Amino acid sequence: MNSAIHSLLLSFGFALTNVQLLPCQNAYAVPILAGISNHGANKDQPYVTAGDRTYLIGTQDGNFPDMGGHVPGKMGGLWLHPIKLLDGFWATVTDMATNRETALSESAEFINYPYGNRFRYGPVLDSLEIGRFQFSPDSQEGLIVQYSSKNAAARKRQLRFHFSVKTDLRPVWFSDRLGIEDAQDTVAWQPTDSLFVAQDRKSPWFAVWGATPPAGAQAITSPQPVPTSGMGVTAASRHDLSVDPTSTATLTFVIVGSASGQESCDPLGKEKGTLRFNHRKGEGTNSRPTSPRGLQLGEGQHGVAC
Repeated sequence: MNSAIHSLLLSFGFALTNVQLLPCQNAYAVPILAGISNHGANKDQPYVTAGDRTYLIGTQDGNFPDMGGHVPGKMGGLWLHPIKLLDGFWATVTDMATNRETALSESAEFINYPYGNRFRYGPVLDSLEIGRFQFSPDSQEGLIVQYSSKNAAARKRQLRFHFSVKTDLRPVWFSDRLGIEDAQDTVAWQPTDSLFVAQDRKSPWFAVWGATPPAGAQAITSPQPVPTSGMGVTAASRHDLSVDPTSTATLTFVIVGSASGQESCDPLGKEKGTLRFNHRKGEGTNSRPTSPRGLQLGEGQHGVAC
């Protein structure tokens, strides 16, 4: 496992452990670190996944509608000042044995933590519970999103997971007064690395994302466009998961960006030690560091770094 992300996640866990070990603060800290639930209410209200470089804004049902007023309808999604990266992301899960499909379009519960957010979608597809955890590591230009699939059935499940992203590489509000304008986005799939690379046609703004491990990742040709406004494009990939009886499987995505050119967003993860992961055979280690509340990243390192 890459030493940078290993140190990052261990530091999160160490900090949380230390807080719980302080007797004078224990009663105060424990309920805060346990998170605040919306109990299934306020689903159309916004939340933020806050980092000091990258932050995500969506609604508590797990969606990313057009919202906001500074730039009408464009204030949600994933931001890396001075640019926006994405309008959002969406997922669909299919049970390959029954061919039943469900879109993760509305969570049953939203839980906000000091360090991230969790969405619980409840039982779907016959005794299959889906959850989503996400956080923006401080000082890192990216977001980590992990989906968990808990199989409560007595049979093994073969799942196909579709992950759709709508880009929106654009500048912050009032940038037009400085002559900085938005342009059409483009996106390309890199099959060797199982990554998408998106860019703005006029400016050196990039977004890169992929899964770790890729779980047989393949790009979906001509995906259904996500109907958000702006000059972004929709890209989607599919991933295969196997979940043993009464077990849980996870699929983790890393999304990163750059406002200064693709050279600042190294798709092989060789230049900078941030948000890197590797699925290439023979590279990395079997170490699996754990972040707050048990988020585990994939084995080894793939190489998305910004």
